[in-house]
Amino acid sequence: MIKNEANTEKLIDYDKLKKGILTTQRRLSLTDYHLLAECIYSAKFLAEGQTKRLVDMVCGFAGEEQAKTIRCDAYLTDRAVKDNRDVLLNVASITEAMSEALEGQRHTPEKISFEYLKSAINEMFSQVEQSQKSRVVVSPFQLMIHDGHYYLLAFDHESRQMRTYRVDRMKDIERTGAAREGEDIFRRIDLQKYASRVFSMGSGRTESVKLQFSDQLMDAALEHFGTSGVNYAKADDSHFTVTANVDISDRFFGWLLGFGKRVTILEPASVVSEFTAYLDSIRELYASQKTPADNA
Repeated sequence: MIKNEANTEKLIDYDKLKKGILTTQRRLSLTDYHLLAECIYSAKFLAEGQTKRLVDMVCGFAGEEQAKTIRCDAYLTDRAVKDNRDVLLNVASITEAMSEALEGQRHTPEKISFEYLKSAINEMFSQVEQSQKSRVVVSPFQLMIHDGHYYLLAFDHESRQMRTYRVDRMKDIERTGAAREGEDIFRRIDLQKYASRVFSMGSGRTESVKLQFSDQLMDAALEHFGTSGVNYAKADDSHFTVTANVDISDRFFGWLLGFGKRVTILEPASVVSEFTAYLDSIRELYASQKTPADNA
């Protein structure tokens, strides 16, 4: 291996036909290979065997010495054990259903049906069918990745709303052949705002809320609310305010609790009242429990 004046790697190969040596420039840098491997390691929708196989493929494109530095065999503390390991097959089925062309022929995007699974306490590391109802039927529109998991944004025909589904919880996906619905609703969605709202704050009703944060929480606020359509203002020497549209839900209130006294809901008064009631309900839960001293 050599490097040229631009400091890019070139491989020295032997051409059997011409019986000579030639140099070929590597299309990807070592940093690129590292990035690809790290993305594979962090993908929670991949089973352990799939992760190893794909990293081995990446290493196969690099040189032997480079492969030693790429293959880190990372220990992923947040990779859960799942029985449903067909996520990539699910993605392929969903992609086919959404496609406008299959095998060179025009294709009308179609609905899919599937069983939706959830974890059960008596089967901690397996998933069970969510209910005894008929299979879920939706119109698929967009695959999304959040926190290492695949999600499907689809139009639910019963509620007539867009909903998100974890792809690793979908079982036995089938294309129905029926044309999908909800095109007009999907076209009105701002995907960036939708993802921020659903994955960060929950799925309650949306309201404009003004909050006051300690200055140390600026990064946390920016990470959750972003900057599009959000108003940030200096409140005093140690606080700032954020005015944003958020989903009013227990998940949103729980997120606020994580910051303790460093964040305050300023308005509207209705949301302040809801948050107070939320705090009271938690306090009542613990007040109703007997402590070891009470049992003594």
